[in-house]
Amino acid sequence: MLAQEDGLTGLLNARTFRQRCDAIFMLAKRHGRPLALGYLDLDGFKGVNDSFGHAVGDEVLKAVASALSKRLRASDLGSRLGGDEFAVLLPETDLAGARTFFTELHESLVKLAGTNSWPVGFSIGVAVFHHARANPDDALRYADGLMYKVKNSGKNNIFFEEYASEAGGG
Repeated sequence: MLAQEDGLTGLLNARTFRQRCDAIFMLAKRHGRPLALGYLDLDGFKGVNDSFGHAVGDEVLKAVASALSKRLRASDLGSRLGGDEFAVLLPETDLAGARTFFTELHESLVKLAGTNSWPVGFSIGVAVFHHARANPDDALRYADGLMYKVKNSGKNNIFFEEYASEAGGG
């Protein structure tokens, strides 16, 4: 299991996440089912490490992973991609389901940070795919790009986009 999990958070590591995404994307494509992929980045995380130390930074990452894990269904995947970046794959999830999941996750993370006086926010990009026409690498790039749109428009928010065509356009 250690080769498949992130040592700090217990979530899937990036390599295992990508491998499992391949299988889920193939099934979703075969059966014409939607799925949602979220890319989450902590805003201001470097400041936590610089001001409070890496031990507190590690506690923040573990708490984020725990909050995320509590919301995942058995069929969902959660991963720490590295540093302060996380990814979530929600099979059988359309835009409405993705909005519910990620809005509730964001609210719980903001509350968690406030309760612990952690000066961090959470920028999340969510790409929803109909008929799973993208591959996992492209899907991660789309979700990452959406997360950067959040960062460039003020941070600590969520941006959703639907993709319906083979080329990834909505």
